[in-house]
Amino acid sequence: MQALLLLGFLVTGGALAWGLSRKRAEARPAPAVVPRLPASVTGMDATALVSLGDSLGVGLSPYLAAWAATRGLRFIDDTKVGRFTQQQAVDMVPAGALVFVSLGTNDATSSSGATALPQFAANLRARGPRGIVWLVPPATKVLPGIDAVRATIRALPGITAVETAAPMRSDGLHPSSYVDVAADVSPVLERFI
Repeated sequence: MQALLLLGFLVTGGALAWGLSRKRAEARPAPAVVPRLPASVTGMDATALVSLGDSLGVGLSPYLAAWAATRGLRFIDDTKVGRFTQQQAVDMVPAGALVFVSLGTNDATSSSGATALPQFAANLRARGPRGIVWLVPPATKVLPGIDAVRATIRALPGITAVETAAPMRSDGLHPSSYVDVAADVSPVLERFI
């Protein structure tokens, strides 16, 4: 009974969160967070949305989980604050899954930060996903490698880069509203459904 109530809440919350009216000034609470699955989970099928990333992914997780639930997709969340691209594993990505990536901001703290991106993308493509959507880091803070990271993501073969114009917090690294970012990401994810 509790599982049905939780599922009903997620579906209702997902419909609310992803039925965005694109009124960016309107604040909405995030839907319930779906528990994270460990990276060691095996035997997954291809009906999944897999989120790989850093703090941007952590902030988007509730919205991605709700979006996935309303489309009958399982949500696999492997995001962590402060993660660099070379720290991200891809072994939990099942063939045929839709993959959302939010990596690159931490890599941009170095002028050579873009060097890990092509190999990571190749490893990810080798898993056979149905699509890879990568959020280009929206940082407004001056970082030594941000231009190279953005250019590299945009040029990666087999990757659909998505950009957001969401207003940023004063730290220059995180959006002031993840609802705004979700509104930019969701139509791109829809292309792969």
